[in-house]
Amino acid sequence: MSWIKPPTTKEFLKQFDSHEAVVNWLLDTGIFDKHAPECVNGNKMSICKDKGKADGLIWRCGHRNCCGHSKKTIRTGSFFEGLKASLDDIVLVMYYFLNQSKMEDMRVGGIHEDGTPIVVEVDESLFGKMKYGHGHSVKGVWIVGGVERTPQRKVFLATVPYRNKDTLHILLKAYIKPGSQINTDKWRAYNGIDQACDDDGNPLGGA
Repeated sequence: MSWIKPPTTKEFLKQFDSHEAVVNWLLDTGIFDKHAPECVNGNKMSICKDKGKADGLIWRCGHRNCCGHSKKTIRTGSFFEGLKASLDDIVLVMYYFLNQSKMEDMRVGGIHEDGTPIVVEVDESLFGKMKYGHGHSVKGVWIVGGVERTPQRKVFLATVPYRNKDTLHILLKAYIKPGSQINTDKWRAYNGIDQACDDDGNPLGGA
């Protein structure tokens, strides 16, 4: 699977050939939170089908004598919350917008004009909601990010489906240009990144 080459329009339309496919993708990628929100009384809600809603799914409290089976949109807590356009249309517009941007323009690092490597500082963080707004974070989404140590401070951010060495190396190869100096927190999953190469065989950089 390539992390660099975006899908063609034909591939995109084949993958998202139905509204259900769009919603499932939003759930699988963590854009829509799979973890149940709570109703006003603190009880966990459940995902239910609702043909009366454009999104087709809602969060609903199924507890008796609680809150009158209150409902929340499946978009709760996401970028899509508050937007009136259909999910299908929003995802399609996002695809066409991003597809106009060359992947090379999204990559960071590389080599300065004087031949010295550009330093890219890389780190990972867990983004998750905290119960009742405080305390320790619950299950969330791991994000890997990198920022150039340059006046431009170019950055990249990417979700991490699997927090392991292979996945991190694939992400760094996708978002960091060859020849960069990669600074990390020395977590063991970064081991060997100094020997990694991009798809053309160019050395990526050192950790």
